[in-house]
Amino acid sequence: MDNNIKTMINEESDNEELFYKISDYALEKEIKEGYDKLEENEKNLFMVGKILMEVNNGGFDQYFLNTEGIYARDTLHFLKLIGETKFSKLFSEAVNIFESDTTDDEKYDDFNELDDDFYEFDITAYKNLYDKCISYIRERVKQLQLIRNFLIWSNNCKFTIYK
Repeated sequence: MDNNIKTMINEESDNEELFYKISDYALEKEIKEGYDKLEENEKNLFMVGKILMEVNNGGFDQYFLNTEGIYARDTLHFLKLIGETKFSKLFSEAVNIFESDTTDDEKYDDFNELDDDFYEFDITAYKNLYDKCISYIRERVKQLQLIRNFLIWSNNCKFTIYK
């Protein structure tokens, strides 16, 4: 895992601030190095941050126009993985619209309806999203640290095999 993210996780900040620190870091890294160079946790917060940035700036139409839906299924998978329901339900509908055989004009109209629902989310919905994202990242950091500690320990142990 990226040491910058470990450092950010250990800093004292609320989950919203931490979410944006990590997603902004991942966005900068993606611009410089490409999406494939992002680690799993970076990708996850990059994708969620991308939805929030694009939809709040211009709606689902803008999100799919700018991303071509490349991250859509992975983003949806991550939202469901962390147990996020409000954003994942709405985003699932948007993905279905994007992947449908309807005309661009029909998609635009359907996206506009979803945009209205998205803009109605209150601060609690966002706080819940940030909390779930950061809880997942913190848990992953702990798991990776445990694995690392075990590997160091096992490398220092001398095992005797008895026959």
